[in-house]
Amino acid sequence: AHGYTVGQRRGLGVPGGSGEPLYVTGTDVAANVVTVGPREALRRGTVRLTDIRLHADPADVREVKLRYRSAPLPCTLEKGTLTLAEPAWGVAPGQTAVLLQGDRILGCATIAP
Repeated sequence: AHGYTVGQRRGLGVPGGSGEPLYVTGTDVAANVVTVGPREALRRGTVRLTDIRLHADPADVREVKLRYRSAPLPCTLEKGTLTLAEPAWGVAPGQTAVLLQGDRILGCATIAP
């Protein structure tokens, strides 16, 4: 399971029964289990965070980057949970969320499962 990433489509070696492509929707490295499903299963409107390191008030967070090359997404941060203005695809637990206000980095956190 350690060799797979949430959102991955290629190299799964599992055919989809309905002809619809399958994507990795979750991994459990301890149990060596990879869960797959349709693309819609990757859609998330909220993201739980752990290990939050924030150098401003949570109300100042306006955007988040959830993937290295992705565009920042409008959001709000409250009690360790991001609420996204629009759903994001392939949010991967264990990855870093960069918390922003415009082009100013306010902090970071780890995406929780």
